[in-house]
Parts: sequence; C-alpha cells; structure tokens
Amino acid sequence: MWTSAESCYQFTETVNYSLHSALQAAAVARSVLPGAADRRPLTAKAALGSVSELRSVAYRSFMAHLNALAEDNKLNVYHDNWSKVWEYPWIWLNGLCGLDLHDRKILDIGSGESPMPWLFALLGADVMMVETGRENVSLWTRIQQRLQLKIGWRIVSDEELPFADNTFDAVTSFSVIEHQPDKAAAVSQAARVLKPGGVFGVSFDLCQPEWGMRYPDILGKAFSVEDFEEFVWKHPHFDNGGQTLDWKIEQCADFLQWHWSGDSHSKYVVGAAILRKRNAG
Repeated sequence: MWTSAESCYQFTETVNYSLHSALQAAAVARSVLPGAADRRPLTAKAALGSVSELRSVAYRSFMAHLNALAEDNKLNVYHDNWSKVWEYPWIWLNGLCGLDLHDRKILDIGSGESPMPWLFALLGADVMMVETGRENVSLWTRIQQRLQLKIGWRIVSDEELPFADNTFDAVTSFSVIEHQPDKAAAVSQAARVLKPGGVFGVSFDLCQPEWGMRYPDILGKAFSVEDFEEFVWKHPHFDNGGQTLDWKIEQCADFLQWHWSGDSHSKYVVGAAILRKRNAG
C-alpha cells in the first residue's frame, strides 16, 4: 500500500547523471520505479494541473531523472513553467509506474523529442512511436543504435493508427490531442489498438472560457471540460469506474496563474487521465 506519493522515489533534489551507456541509462530508468510493496492497483482517475503536486519531492525527483535521460540523448528537457513537469509525473505516478513494463507493448502518440517513450523502453517495454513528420527520425535512429532498445516508429498522416485491433498493453498521448483536428477519431483509434484491460494515459490542454481562459488558435483546439467528458471520460470503450467529474476553477486557479506567461491570448491549464479499456463482453 502506498503511504504517500513520495514513497516511490528517493528524496533527491538534484540528479547529476551522465548517461554514457545503455547500462547507466537503464539504471536511471529503474530509479523511478516503486518497490513491490508500494505498488497499488490501477484505477480510473482524472485531474487538473496542480502546483502543489509539481513542486512535491516525488514530481521533482521524477523530472530530475527524466531530464538527465533527455539531456544525455538530446531530447527535450522540461523546467520552469512547462506543463510537462506536471503531466509526465502525474501519468507515471498515477498509473504507469504500477505496471510491469518488461516486454509490454506500448504505443506513444505524437512522440517528437519526448523522453517518455525512451524511459519505457529502458524499463524493458517494446515501444512504438507515432508522428506525422520525419524530422526526428535521424535523432531516434541515433538513440536507438546507441542504447540498443526495442523501440520503433511509424509516420502517419492523420489520426488513423496503422496497427491491428488489440495490439498494445498501454497507449500514451502527452498533450497531443489539442493538435489533432478529429478528436473523436483520435481517442477511438487509441481505444481500438489497446488490448482489453490495457491502459490509456492521456494529458491535454484545457480551456474553459467561462473560467476566464483563452487558447491561441496557433496551438490547435484545447479540450473544454465538456469535450474531455464526451470524447475521453465517457468513451464507451473505457471504464471510468462510474465516477462523475466535478471540476471547478478553484481546483486549478493556482496552476492557471503559475502557467500563465502574461500573454492576453493564451491563458489555460492542463489535465490528465488514466483509464483502462473495458474487457470484451
């Protein structure tokens, strides 16, 4: 039983790893795993970004390890008011770190230069990345050859995923869906390729105009609370445990202020969810 979120991690404020080999990289990856006694059953949950969480030892320790991995492999490093410093550890802590990733098939949608799929691969997963452009292929090839991991990639043109039904044990999408025009198709495709009982981890930009939020058109279209409920939380293929969401501005007011750059056209928050695909029948 988990006594606290921090029990997953060593209480380290800074990490000074230099990852010069796959062995060293795997050691860093393993350092973010909870012990067997700390693992808990995965249940459906959803949340809005929280400043108290992203400032916790557990979240900062996770990001320090992840940034060490990213820095050494020329992947994206996240600090300051990047929302990923909440999104990545939230999805890891609330679901993925409780899974045995060895030989599990994981699909990461919109991977780009994210370090997360590489973390999964270092922990023994068989990872597939999906992107709409080829600009990162040379980087991926270099890292894959260096670390000798089970990781591949496919280039796609839209939301349709070129994989058979019931292929993956987990699907992740980190702040990608706001850039996908057909959100219903994006979520349905993720559900289709998941195995029954498989895990969907998704984070997303959220803009609720009546809460005083604004979202720049250049970034795409963020979810509203109602959109998230319709397209994700109440999707017929996912089991939300019968939970009803009751999100209010008070739950994310601190995050809204923390994340806001001062731009009058860009003032929004992020959310995340962990869901399992319903078993057939």
